[in-house]
Amino acid sequence: MSADKKGIMHAHIGESFEHTETMDEETISAFAHLIGDLNPLHHDRVAAAASRFGGIIASGPHCASILLAQAANYFSRSTSMVGLEFSLKFHGPARPGDVLRFRWEVVDVVWNEKLRGDIVSLAGSVSNSAGTEILTSQGKVLISGNL
Repeated sequence: MSADKKGIMHAHIGESFEHTETMDEETISAFAHLIGDLNPLHHDRVAAAASRFGGIIASGPHCASILLAQAANYFSRSTSMVGLEFSLKFHGPARPGDVLRFRWEVVDVVWNEKLRGDIVSLAGSVSNSAGTEILTSQGKVLISGNL
């Protein structure tokens, strides 16, 4: 990111950032309990083993939350930032032991005079240890020096 004469930070098309994190059974269960998700796929080894997944899996909001947090963390390091909209598509499960790669890329940047900042369009993904995308996302954030 770079700043203009007004000190506003600007993202650039093609700019990308990523984070890796390892899933474990305890964290999967704790997150699901924290948000009130009592689905046995996230807590009960026996029920999860009998499911089509063959074992414990992370809840969708777990992976989505980490992905969204990465956008907030990245842009708020150097400027004010708020999320405007996000869409998510789930393609597969995250399992204990998976090293997940959370990645965003800037696909468009448009100045918005009314909001006095850049609306940054993002394409995001989460990939598992095998390199398979398990979640994809599109989003827009507003970055500005004066939110």
